[in-house]
Amino acid sequence: MSQEPEPGLEELLAEQQRHYRARASTYSEEALAPLGGAEAAALRRDLGEAFDAHFRGDVLELACGPGTWTSMLAQRARTVTALDGAPEMLKEAARSAPGARVIFVDDAGRSPDELVYGSESPVIMRHREGADGYRIVKMPPTSAGLAARLGSAL
Repeated sequence: MSQEPEPGLEELLAEQQRHYRARASTYSEEALAPLGGAEAAALRRDLGEAFDAHFRGDVLELACGPGTWTSMLAQRARTVTALDGAPEMLKEAARSAPGARVIFVDDAGRSPDELVYGSESPVIMRHREGADGYRIVKMPPTSAGLAARLGSAL
């Protein structure tokens, strides 16, 4: 594990953007790959139940990626506005999501080989097969942490 100084914010965000732009075309296949078929099905079922309970009006989906959850939201919400910083991700999302509240859906996984600046750093290294790694910001949210940050907005 390297203990190099963390990069500047602009450099880090540019690198993160390159990572997601480079992986847009394969992200859908890779996103749930770490989960087995039964685990992925259970996640989709649980999210579907949560979406049914909470997302009937207008929905704003931030960092929608290739639309992994967008089509499920679109089946339930009156409108969905899906945003992402990578145009390539939005192009992929448009293929699967024709046609407010905010929800955070993200993995909390941070493997030891990703922790290039230590376990307390939000900066991790993500690798693509046959390509160099990319540093990205990964701050796994917790319910309590989100509630504290969002306060009365919840």
